Amino acid sequence: MVALQVGQGREHRTLACALSVALPGQRIEVDEGVYQESIVLATPDIRITAADYCQRHPVFINETDGADVFVVQADGCSISGLSLHNKGDTGIGIDLEGCKGV
Repeated sequence: MVALQVGQGREHRTLACALSVALPGQRIEVDEGVYQESIVLATPDIRITAADYCQRHPVFINETDGADVFVVQADGCSISGLSLHNKGDTGIGIDLEGCKGV
């Protein structure tokens, strides 16, 4: 299965866009950059990684106070090589909601 690519000039400019078409078991590669998103990961076995050639970690920033950067609701998912930041006083980087094997 071909990896989905996220970034400037890619088919998917946001991770949310790539996740909307991702199939179970698919890999998503994220280019360097700053992404202002709050992500819900509900498709099983998705692997989200920084693209191999990245010299800096892609950065995900949640601008909404009290919201999480990633909410994982599916089993078997992985997130690696990303930097997560919350702008507010509450909220967490990754919230696991009833999933296994993450």
